[in-house]
Amino acid sequence: MNHSSQAPEHTLTSSRPRFAKLTPAALLSASLLCIGLTTPALSVAQTDTSAAPMHSETFNPTQQGNKIHFSVSESENMTNDTISIVFRRTAQGTTAEAVANKINTQMQSAMAIVNKYPDIIPKTSHYRINPVYNKKQVITHWKGSQSLSLIFENKPGMIQMLTLLQPYLSYQSMRFGISDDRKKEMTDHLTLKAIHAFQARAQAIAQAFSASNYRILETRINTPSHNIHQPSYTSNRMMMAESMVAPSVATGESQIKVTVSGIMQLP
Repeated sequence: MNHSSQAPEHTLTSSRPRFAKLTPAALLSASLLCIGLTTPALSVAQTDTSAAPMHSETFNPTQQGNKIHFSVSESENMTNDTISIVFRRTAQGTTAEAVANKINTQMQSAMAIVNKYPDIIPKTSHYRINPVYNKKQVITHWKGSQSLSLIFENKPGMIQMLTLLQPYLSYQSMRFGISDDRKKEMTDHLTLKAIHAFQARAQAIAQAFSASNYRILETRINTPSHNIHQPSYTSNRMMMAESMVAPSVATGESQIKVTVSGIMQLP
């Protein structure tokens, strides 16, 4: 997700803003104010204590100066806590009706098992029935398939459900990810952290160029917009057809990353 803002004229002071104990959302809003998304004013103090302190000058918006593009990133690895499994049922028959009946019967049996687990989110998709032709373009038989996706939290015993579905469906793939609530909480935390780092970097750049003030012209906040998945298993007939033992699963970790980039102008 990309957030951008054209900031109005402002200067930045060297003293960092102090926040009371607020919610992450309130802290985030306050930090956005400090980088000039909604408020004026940033001024930079010189760090050379041997010289006389420099007074901040008002930034002239018509003044031409150097434009500097820069960015900072903050990331965190999180243990995956959700599992997404895709099953598939295929069938063949002399008529389309016969194929549909085979698929529907097996899928209904599988759904009867899934419905016993209220924490599982099921979704059926890709229901297809197509004719099969020979070289003379004559229909020889029909074939069809339907997919079933299951999403659930990685809780003890949940993976054992696979063994109950194996008589009815063929396993296709398994992916791991982070639940939406945990991802949002971490994204808010990293966004706030990245904004603070962005402020510090802007001030350091201005000081390195011996600038008495600067102006933030633009800021962009890039956050992950979709759930992050780590692929694990792919379709394996040996694993699911010949072995009725549920696989051992290590969910691993996923990385959440937030980047704040922008353009600053020096006098």
